[in-house]
Amino acid sequence: MSKSPVILTIAGSDSACCSGIQADIKTISALGGYAVNAITCITSQNTRGVYSTFCIPPEIVFSQLCAIASDFEIDAVKIGMFYNLKTLDSVCKFIDQCDTKFIIIDPVFKSSMGDSLINEDALPKLVNQLFFKACLVTPNLPELVTILRVLGAKKLMAEFEGYAEFKLEFLAGLLTECSDFLWSLNMPAFLVKGGHMFEHSEIKLHSSIVKISDFILSEGRIKNLEKNKIQTRNTRGTGCSLSSAIATNLGKGNSFHDSVYLSQKYVHDSLISAKNHTRGSKNGPIDHFFGLPN
Repeated sequence: MSKSPVILTIAGSDSACCSGIQADIKTISALGGYAVNAITCITSQNTRGVYSTFCIPPEIVFSQLCAIASDFEIDAVKIGMFYNLKTLDSVCKFIDQCDTKFIIIDPVFKSSMGDSLINEDALPKLVNQLFFKACLVTPNLPELVTILRVLGAKKLMAEFEGYAEFKLEFLAGLLTECSDFLWSLNMPAFLVKGGHMFEHSEIKLHSSIVKISDFILSEGRIKNLEKNKIQTRNTRGTGCSLSSAIATNLGKGNSFHDSVYLSQKYVHDSLISAKNHTRGSKNGPIDHFFGLPN
């Protein structure tokens, strides 16, 4: 008898249910997994912005994780927002005891509206300790630059300045150099998300279609995963959903590259379905349960 894979998400709560733990649970459920969670913080937010953040006491975060691990066989873990160092310490303590081989880290540094979602003092431990426990890290390009800063890669950081104006070929060469650097440190694979990059004006198919790229950085090499950009304001939760989708697909037994491809397609289809929705007054969520009756 088949069973749904158990996917643990460790992340913050979004009161608008657009991103964070709520987006993870929707994604995991939509893809046939069983979601369990540990909430690291509670945010007061809507489609306009983040208004306040309350951190769950670290001992309660650790208690949530231990309660889940004592009762469930965890097939994959997705890790998102921490906010502070003490919470990160609790998560690291748990991960050190966890034998799950599929750990996906979505390094959430800022919300899609630009609000800070992590304290600066937590960054070194996140990058220098927890990343090495993962099989995949999923930053956008600004987050990648922050990671390079933490790693002391000043030359690479300087080369990334002005990335929004780069042509695709130049960016690909720079990311290859970045992949070499990360591989030299024995870092896991990175999926650098293209949604925050730029629109490749040089490869527009026509006035309404633009291509953007995600890049897999692994073992000193890169792979360009090209897709059509969806023109919509409803993009909240894309990063959270992509990382939790990859965790779910890995937990279901798919290969690494198939998991990334299937997860990208899921998020892309969710964006298309949400294109004309009106949920909230500004940047709304993607449609996690597309295809089901409204």
